[in-house]
Amino acid sequence: LGEERKQLAMLLFAIVNDYQLNSNELIALVDWLRTSNTEDPATLRLILALLVALNTSNVGSDHESSEAAALDKISHLVRDSQFLVKLNAEIIDKSWSDEGMKGLVWLQWALLALFGIKRSPGFDHLIGYREDRIEEIAQQAIHMGAYRFAVDYMLGYRITDDLDYELSAEFEVLQRQRKTQTAASASDSSSKDNQRYTHFTDVSEDLQWQIDNVLNCMITSFIERMSSLIRRMRYSEEDAIYQAQQAELQRIAQEEQRQLLQQQQQQQLLQSGFRYSRLINNQTSAGGMASSTAAAAPEPRRDTEALFLWITVLFSDRPDIGLRFWGRPDGTRLEMDDRLAVFLRWGSDCREQGMIRGYFNMLSSLACGPKASVCAYEFMSGNNSDFMSPSRSQVASNQAPLCSWPALFGALDFYASQMRQSEPDPLSPAPEIPESEVALLRSFLRLCRSVVRYSIVARTSLYDNAEYSPIISMFNLLGCTVPVSLKASLIGAISAFGELSQDIGYAEDSMSDVVRQTVSDTARRIWELLEQSQTLPTTSDIEALRQAKPAGSQPVPMPEQTPHRGITIGRGSISGNGSGGRPWQGRGGIIYELEEIESAVETYPEMRAFV
Repeated sequence: LGEERKQLAMLLFAIVNDYQLNSNELIALVDWLRTSNTEDPATLRLILALLVALNTSNVGSDHESSEAAALDKISHLVRDSQFLVKLNAEIIDKSWSDEGMKGLVWLQWALLALFGIKRSPGFDHLIGYREDRIEEIAQQAIHMGAYRFAVDYMLGYRITDDLDYELSAEFEVLQRQRKTQTAASASDSSSKDNQRYTHFTDVSEDLQWQIDNVLNCMITSFIERMSSLIRRMRYSEEDAIYQAQQAELQRIAQEEQRQLLQQQQQQQLLQSGFRYSRLINNQTSAGGMASSTAAAAPEPRRDTEALFLWITVLFSDRPDIGLRFWGRPDGTRLEMDDRLAVFLRWGSDCREQGMIRGYFNMLSSLACGPKASVCAYEFMSGNNSDFMSPSRSQVASNQAPLCSWPALFGALDFYASQMRQSEPDPLSPAPEIPESEVALLRSFLRLCRSVVRYSIVARTSLYDNAEYSPIISMFNLLGCTVPVSLKASLIGAISAFGELSQDIGYAEDSMSDVVRQTVSDTARRIWELLEQSQTLPTTSDIEALRQAKPAGSQPVPMPEQTPHRGITIGRGSISGNGSGGRPWQGRGGIIYELEEIESAVETYPEMRAFV
């Protein structure tokens, strides 16, 4: 009967979508969902029906019609004061089987209540609270996991294996913040799969569109109506994260001091000529136990990152759907007072590393599409209006804004140079990029790939820019010893410069023979760099053959060249004009990493990106 239950749930959603439920029907729907199982496919359809029933958003092409429908819902609730109070109690006061579902319903209810208070006189007296209490409900809803439920459950059909891998750092944040439901789940050494919601794969295209539309209306209304709450939560999180980082540094320093003191005490005892090994061991064990049993500080909340992730997944691979965030709802006209555009610019001021990573991933999804990618390119170039340009405070301090091409490609150059500093000395430890910074670089490369893939104008401008030299910067880092995940992102971004797909939706003039020839030439030059750098090992490369000679053979010296910006590969370089250097030091390029690294863990992100 599983299929029949899904059909009945879909039928109820269709009714709710076109008609207003009466009081008993709406309360019955809430009552069923409170005790429902998220693994039941009917739950997905019925939670969508409830969100539609409580929706008061005016998002859409027909603004007046949406506004009238929202006012009708409020009038229906106000007509029966007892029903309003009972519905509020059913949603707010009673327990729910899933905290995330409860949080998402609370958030939608808070948006409805706020709309009712502002548009219907006396609504606050009927419901029993004012705007301050509504914001408290919304904040509690977020802490319950409303964002996580929207992303990982409602939008589960959008989370492909590739997207899950690309956004792995973001999903890990969601998992760490998941509130433990029972003592059993807290003590269970469950795997990652057990911590995730069920992702339904049998979601029809029509249902997908309905879910996308409802969650789009919801997130838009939330940003428009509760921007002050979003701001306060972000600033509070930034302070809490900074304090936690300082506390962790202090803890590490104290631990190092304790260990040093313990070593000094042991040396004094040994020098005294007495055998106190048992006493020393007991003291060491006691110290270790004290250290391990010290109460760990609770991890700061990262709900702003989760909000960015909601937008990231919702708008991923949906060309030009997020144009309102760029202040251009129709792709041309700039609306400076649009709250979504204000929200986008406000996010560029984030300074916490996780938030910056989430922000770049959000930009990469919003940059999807021919029109949106141009907006994103201009935003990152600072060519937009002052309103839609990144933070002025960074410009005033003579720094390149963080959300800019110079700053981000400069970061790739910086890491490449840092990785190479120890290479002249084989005995020095190999430098490593911290994991958190690897994830940050991957989010930038995802943004670059999206902009370049969808916009021929942006692609040509970036490729020909001598200041950025993006291909050179990315090849520089690709030749260093960096994680495979970062190399996969680098290859994906490089390949976007040579891509020309009929499915992307370029304008007709963009598909002209001139543009095709330009892209073809770019792809050919990228391929030449692949061979010359020996990222792709080839026997046609003379220098590669020299490197393969027996030990002691001296390679023929390369001719002297004028200093210029070049692509550093291994310990050699390939210049911007294509001259060869010392490639990969005989490591075999991508073949080596396929056989020795990716095969060992049976995951192949770099090879898949290369193919």
